[in-house]
Amino acid sequence: MNKRKIVASILTTSLLVTSLVGCVGSNNKANTNSNDSKVQESVENQSDFNDLRTYVGKTYNEVSENKGTGNENIEEVSGKKVIVSSSYSTRMFNYNANLILELDDSKNISAVSVHFKGIEPNNILENIKKILGEPKISKDKENGDSKVYSWEKDGYQYKLSQVGEETIINVNKSAI
Repeated sequence: MNKRKIVASILTTSLLVTSLVGCVGSNNKANTNSNDSKVQESVENQSDFNDLRTYVGKTYNEVSENKGTGNENIEEVSGKKVIVSSSYSTRMFNYNANLILELDDSKNISAVSVHFKGIEPNNILENIKKILGEPKISKDKENGDSKVYSWEKDGYQYKLSQVGEETIINVNKSAI
């Protein structure tokens, strides 16, 4: 009878250990998947941010072929109605945002801005610093002395500022 209890105890312990190892293993797998998605998300954020400068200098027609026409802002300039900008809903740094392509007279994209409504600059700043490094910091007298963070890299100028309830990233070609 004692042998049966010992065998039953060993089988129960063995079953319990096997179950626990399975739980730990699946938990580690879940953590790995979570970490993989965070790395993927980080790569996508960096990629989306780096893509901003690729719009500058392209024609609006080139971009609209790939992205669609967006929400076009049409104004009357010198008696003609022209598209001055086009906006798109996007997601960057895990926040919803509005991507605005600003057009010049020739319908070329002269600048790009990303508007984050209700998001503080500090929520985005660390992500940009990972890509562009430390910014120059100045004050914006027109907007209540708010800080303006700026970078220059590879012939492009980047600015991060807060205007009212919006945090805005501006990207354009550096002046030569």
